[in-house]
Amino acid sequence: MKNSSILYKPCIAIPEIPAIGKVLVEPKFDGMFTSIRKVNDQIEVWSRRGERKATLEQILANSLDKFPSDIYLLGEAEYGSQAGRIATERRGYPVIHCFDMVQGVDDKEDVVKRKLRLIKFLKSLEDKHLVIVEDKIIQVKKVPEIFKQYIKQGFEGIVVKELDKDFKSENWWKQKKILTDEFIIIGYEFTNEPPYIPKGFVVPKNGLVKNIVCGLWKGNKLEEVMRVGITRFDVKLELTRNPKKHLGKVVEIKGFERFQSGALRHASFVRFRNDLSARDLRKNVEKS
Repeated sequence: MKNSSILYKPCIAIPEIPAIGKVLVEPKFDGMFTSIRKVNDQIEVWSRRGERKATLEQILANSLDKFPSDIYLLGEAEYGSQAGRIATERRGYPVIHCFDMVQGVDDKEDVVKRKLRLIKFLKSLEDKHLVIVEDKIIQVKKVPEIFKQYIKQGFEGIVVKELDKDFKSENWWKQKKILTDEFIIIGYEFTNEPPYIPKGFVVPKNGLVKNIVCGLWKGNKLEEVMRVGITRFDVKLELTRNPKKHLGKVVEIKGFERFQSGALRHASFVRFRNDLSARDLRKNVEKS
């Protein structure tokens, strides 16, 4: 990233994990990635997308004097998710779950040594808003078993980290739980500027379908719960050409968390459910 106050490391798709060897595994929290650093005698908290989070900076004010300026503290804040809000309300205050401490961009310590250094540092701060993320060092073949254990405990998934390499060269992988559910198409949003247009394709006068408006039965009323973007061009084209045909039809949507409204977080289209009808979904609601 261009901003020197931010340190971020992307995670690779989990199928790319080596077949043998040992790895470090951590639970993945449902929140917001944070990069924390002391700059010009002020603690700055940045999101992965390069946004300053003043609210999180304020809760760390008491750690300012003990916070060195040559480290990056990386964590997941209970921020911006339903799970985080519930945890904060239950505890009475928010926390940032810290999983790494990098001393300068050229830190040569491996993940195990950095984690031990992080534990010692957090103990010295004595800041209730900063807590350590537990970890396990296991054989790769046990990753699926550990994933299931963490999901049962209510975590969003796992992060798997390569051993014996420094921060720059080690690989991180992640796996999240995926939820799928059925929703009813109750409307559309159109755009005249789709991000991808096949060569020679002429955008219709009314535009291409950008989002489908998804509804669920709430008692006897069909209510909008979310809007889901469509990335597959063949699906965009089908909905654009035949919007009335699919209005009221059932679609399968996947996401990573279910909100109290029934909506899914980071929702995306999976498929049309031609084997189900809106009436079927209503019957399921009545049974429950």
